[in-house]
Amino acid sequence: MKMLFLSLFVAAFAAVAQEQKPKPQRPVNKELRQQLLAKYDADKNGVLSKEEREKISEEDRKKIREAGLGRPRGDKPPGPKPPRAPHNKD
Repeated sequence: MKMLFLSLFVAAFAAVAQEQKPKPQRPVNKELRQQLLAKYDADKNGVLSKEEREKISEEDRKKIREAGLGRPRGDKPPGPKPPRAPHNKD
C-alpha cells in the first residue's frame, strides 16, 4: 500500500514539474523583443527600465500584446511577496 501511494505521489509530482517548464520563445517573439530593445533601450544595457518602457508607442504596445509578450496592465509581477510589517505584541 505504501509503495502504491509513493508511486502515485512521484507520478503526480513529475507531471506537475513537467507542466511548469518555461516555454522557449518563438522566433517571432525573439525578433520582436530585439527590435523593441534596439528602438527603446536608451542606455543599451539589454533591459528596459521603467522610464524606457513608458516611452513605448501604443502601436508597439499592441504588437507586444498580440505576440503574447509582457503582461496586461494591473497584473502583479511574479515573485515573492514583500515582507510584512513587524507585529508588536503589547
